[in-house]
Amino acid sequence: MRMKIQNLTPVCQAKNAQLSLFIVCYHPNEFVGRSHIALMDILNSLELERFDYGNTARVGRPSKDRVAMLRSFIAQKFLKISEMKGLIEILRSDRVLRNICGWHNVKDVPSEATFSRFLSEISNQEIMDKIYETNKNEWLLDKYFFHTSIDATTLAVRGRSGYRPVAKSAKITHKKGRPKIGETRPAKELSVIEKQRTMTSEAGFSLVKQGLDFGTKRNSQGFQETNFGVKIHAEVAGNGVPVNIFISAASVHDSQVAIPLMKKNSLIFSRGFHLMDAGYDDKNIREFTPLSLIDFNHRRNKNKDIVQRKFTEQEALIYNNRGNVERFNSEIKKILNTKYLNASSLAKAKSHVYGAVLLIFAKYHPKT
Repeated sequence: MRMKIQNLTPVCQAKNAQLSLFIVCYHPNEFVGRSHIALMDILNSLELERFDYGNTARVGRPSKDRVAMLRSFIAQKFLKISEMKGLIEILRSDRVLRNICGWHNVKDVPSEATFSRFLSEISNQEIMDKIYETNKNEWLLDKYFFHTSIDATTLAVRGRSGYRPVAKSAKITHKKGRPKIGETRPAKELSVIEKQRTMTSEAGFSLVKQGLDFGTKRNSQGFQETNFGVKIHAEVAGNGVPVNIFISAASVHDSQVAIPLMKKNSLIFSRGFHLMDAGYDDKNIREFTPLSLIDFNHRRNKNKDIVQRKFTEQEALIYNNRGNVERFNSEIKKILNTKYLNASSLAKAKSHVYGAVLLIFAKYHPKT
């Protein structure tokens, strides 16, 4: 079904912090499809005009409209276009999409190099991260969720590794068994998860490795898979809204981000149960929150005579709601629509990921 829009005037001007939906002039014979209406609803809910994008041009040729370029970037994720070249071709051919993004003429559409420079600017300033955090915190204020689900997924990136080998300090070795009389041994260093129990969420995230790196894990068929890229750690509410996101190196284990995710924004909203799979089956995570329902890792049960641990009937009913975080992981990869994300740095990879997260956030969260 397509809708015909006539006699509309542009109101895409934000003055005195009064923000409104930009409705641009369409040609009387233009038709607006459902996808155009859905894109306008998403851009209206995100309110991109209220953010500062650091237009630092002082001399020379005037720079392109930063808000219009960001709308185009969101439209690229909405239309599941993996290459910037494909976005430019659609903007030049689709008058309605071009007007929605803020470009009134074909000659106003920036080149691929201009879009690339703009992506570098917003990536270095973490603009996409700030837009997501601002919209999310405003909506989450004083809300309560009966359960949230935590999981991680690896995203392959075609880029350069920022890893540099660090010289390891020589370890003090000693014989196994009890120490000799008068021998003093250094205390065992705490693990990352043990340290995070007494830290704030920001300090806990600082212990986690970030950057582009190789990561290996065993899939559901029992085979090992190796990917180069990043890992997306997400906490998703029961209605499908991503309430917390953290992006680490692909080599980071899922359990090293669980406690900081549960601590983040704990003063803004409240949760009941935390639902996690067997990758988070750790004593410290179970002791940190008594309302965590974590699947049991039966690979550790080497003695087959021991009865396998399992949920009670009531716990199993609650744990069955963990599928929303799996749908989130699937939607992220569908929106990016590529096997390998083209990003030369971690900052650019984050911008692409947060662009997809903003679409999912705008899709599931109520407008009220």
